[in-house]
Amino acid sequence: MNNSAAKQYNRRKLQLLLLGLAIQLLLWLALLLSPLNHRLADLARECSSRPLFQFYCFLALLAGLAGLLFFPLNFYSDYLLEKKFNLSNQNVTGWLAEQLKSLLVGLILGGIVLTVLYHLLSAFPNSWWFWIWLFLLIFGVLLTHLAPVVLFPLFYRFEPLDNPELLNRFRTLAEKFNFKLEGVYRFNLSKTTRKANAALVGLGRNKRVILGDTLLEHFTAEEITTIFAHELGHSVHRHIPRLIAWGAGTSLVGLFLVQLAYRQVLFHHHWGTTQLEALPFLGFFLFLYGTVSEPLNNWFSRRLEYQADAFAVRLTGAGAPFTQALEKLAALNLADRTPSKIVETLYHSHPSIENRIRKIKQENYHGS
Repeated sequence: MNNSAAKQYNRRKLQLLLLGLAIQLLLWLALLLSPLNHRLADLARECSSRPLFQFYCFLALLAGLAGLLFFPLNFYSDYLLEKKFNLSNQNVTGWLAEQLKSLLVGLILGGIVLTVLYHLLSAFPNSWWFWIWLFLLIFGVLLTHLAPVVLFPLFYRFEPLDNPELLNRFRTLAEKFNFKLEGVYRFNLSKTTRKANAALVGLGRNKRVILGDTLLEHFTAEEITTIFAHELGHSVHRHIPRLIAWGAGTSLVGLFLVQLAYRQVLFHHHWGTTQLEALPFLGFFLFLYGTVSEPLNNWFSRRLEYQADAFAVRLTGAGAPFTQALEKLAALNLADRTPSKIVETLYHSHPSIENRIRKIKQENYHGS
């Protein structure tokens, strides 16, 4: 695949992203501006006489409607397009199985969050936004801690890295920062895709660096070492706790602003906080804030990526192998090396390859 294919692939991905946002917006507006919202609420009340189960029925109706609308888009974006560009290793059955698994996990986790949200809305009609924020913060930290040992193994097989050459290279770097090599894992990313990836995940004893088997197979030992150094940089600079803190701050602001708008809707319609017809307004305000705040969150994420890149170059003294690794990642993953500035600002949590390489060359030049 050449740069032209990468441009075409990313252009199509962007078009699908924008189409998805447009469909979401139209769905919210249809709920808020048509009788559909009231009709679904009436149907939910016919399911049960208990308010909590009416809430569940209402959510099920909304989720079913959204699922019907978005399934064709998701199938094209996540399966057909990946197949078209020779990035997927899945067949239709495998893709559907993974989607079903994701759906079940989402139902469990989402069910917990939404049940707590409902009770907090009911119990604290004036300060619900703060208590929901606090719950989401605690729940998010718990999930981040447990995800490497509870959630991720549901989708991939993880095993301690068994490569003496790489482990020796990693040990030289990790011992300087008290990072235990027992926390380096290989996982079978090739189960679903031909793309390559690595990441720092988890908190505390569950913190680990995970390396996709596609990465281990296509990259040299020196290149993989620089990628490990990048992930080690995330650990040394405590980027996961910093991302959690950043998210906590932006979500606190967001929930405060959302409750101000929601309060006006409730006052205008003489509704209670858990009135079924009111809940789509709450969802719409959350959707708007999430869309508007995404560029700010992406900006912060890109800053951390640059910091981890600089750490890797300083630690290994190997800007060239790291640059080669980024070039390979871009080629394998069909990354857009030079996205437009506005697209990168709005939607990219990682800097473009060209910008990362430029920064790395500056890091080498200054020798810092």
